[in-house]
Amino acid sequence: MVVSRLTSRILKLSLGTLAVATSTFLATSYLGFLNKKQKTLPPKTKREKTLTVAIVGAGPSGLVCAKNMLWEGLEPTVFEQSSQLGGTWRYVDSNLSNEYSSCYWSLKTISSKYEIEFIDFPFKTLIPFEHPHHTNVFRYLHDFASYFSLTDHIKFNTQVKSIRRNPDDQNSWQLTLYDRKTDIIYTRSFDAVAICTGLFSSPKYKFFPNFKGTQIHSRDYKRPQVFQNQRICIIGSGASGLGIA
Repeated sequence: MVVSRLTSRILKLSLGTLAVATSTFLATSYLGFLNKKQKTLPPKTKREKTLTVAIVGAGPSGLVCAKNMLWEGLEPTVFEQSSQLGGTWRYVDSNLSNEYSSCYWSLKTISSKYEIEFIDFPFKTLIPFEHPHHTNVFRYLHDFASYFSLTDHIKFNTQVKSIRRNPDDQNSWQLTLYDRKTDIIYTRSFDAVAICTGLFSSPKYKFFPNFKGTQIHSRDYKRPQVFQNQRICIIGSGASGLGIA
C-alpha cells in the first residue's frame, strides 16, 4: 500500500493485517491516482468494514503512508511522540526527552529537490535551491499534511510503548500507548500497523575512553558556535560527517 522511492520493507502481510517499515527520507506518493494539479481522491475501495491502521511516526514516511491509507478507504491514526510532525526535519535546539531530533542548523538535503519531492506535491518553485535547507523541507511537509488534511489523523505527544498481537483477536494488533501530556498509559487495537520511524532516532554511540576532550554523536550536534576556537576531529565521512565539517 505504500510505495517507497528507495526502501520499503514489508514485515508482515496477511489477511486484514499489515506491518510496514519505511526507512527512506521521502517516500513517494501513490502513483497513478493524482497528477500535480489534482486533489480529487479516487473512489474508495468497497469493504465490509473500514480497516483501521496505526502508523508509528509523523515524519515524511508516516505522512505519505497516512495519505495513501486514506486513498484506499482505510482509517489511519498516526502516533507521534513529539509535539510536531516532520520527523528528522524538525529542528530543536536541544534534544529533550520528548522533542529530540537529529537535525542540525546547517542541514540541507543531500539529494536534489526534484528527486525527493512527492510525485503529486512538488516543491514550490519559489525555493530556488537545488538542495533545500531543513527549514524548507519542514515547511514543505507541513504544507503537504495541510493540503491532504492529515493533521486531524495525528495523535501528537503519544509514544508507542509496545505492539503485539491482540490476545482477544489474532487478526488484529494491540498497541500500548503513553500520552505524554496526561501521563496516562492505555491500549488500542488496530487491524494493521505501519512502522514509519526511520533510522535516525536511535544513534549508535562509540566513545574513546582515552580521549580527554568532549565527545558527542552527530545526532547531538546543533550549531558550531559551541566549538569555536577548538580543534575538532570528525570521525566518519558519511553525509552527517561531511555536512557538519
